[in-house]
Amino acid sequence: MRSGFALCLTLSLLLVASSASAVINPKILKRSRDRASEKLVLNVLKVTVARKGLSSDVTAKAKVQLVRQSRTGLKKGDKITIKYTSRSLPKRATGPKPTPIISKGKIGAFLHGSKGTYFPAARSMSFVSARTMRKLKTKPVPRKRIRPVPDWAKPR
Repeated sequence: MRSGFALCLTLSLLLVASSASAVINPKILKRSRDRASEKLVLNVLKVTVARKGLSSDVTAKAKVQLVRQSRTGLKKGDKITIKYTSRSLPKRATGPKPTPIISKGKIGAFLHGSKGTYFPAARSMSFVSARTMRKLKTKPVPRKRIRPVPDWAKPR
């Protein structure tokens, strides 16, 4: 009786563990895209890919063509670097889609980062066509609310 219970418990744990790397909910990726600090149309000038097993380190140089939203003050004509790692899944494995390796040409990008170097904001949904980005209706970026200091906490 006990060994049957232990076997059933072990099998159920294996089933749960194998599905732990499941697909990311598209609503979460869309929320990540909406919260991206940079929403840009870029002209990708150069892409360098260094492959290491199932992962690829990607470095891209791009010129900003259109700014839909920028927290870091990017303007049309600025040159930026995009760095990220794209991890492919082994054959017959389930899991989230990898961040695509971008190619030369015009693309829409949802990015995070600081002046000069950026990274994808929403994994597999970080890059779209330039046409899609131009049609995008931007919402205001959610900012941290700064609460006023109560009178009792102010220094005297």
